[in-house]
Amino acid sequence: MKIPAEHIRITPTNKPYPGGQHTSRSTPTVTIEYLPDELKVTCGIERSQLRNKELAMRMLELAVLGREQKN
Repeated sequence: MKIPAEHIRITPTNKPYPGGQHTSRSTPTVTIEYLPDELKVTCGIERSQLRNKELAMRMLELAVLGREQKN
């Protein structure tokens, strides 16, 4: 399933991490919002923001598909 770009909003988010010298200074966590159904998916599993964005898009596509199948 392909979700149109105008139906989503992608936002990098900050997650509270403990401090220290090995703390990542980037923001790897991504939140994707599906605007028509107001679904939100947040992914911060990987250390790469790009990889988290890909995983969040997959999760969002499955959630939207599941909602469509229920109706």
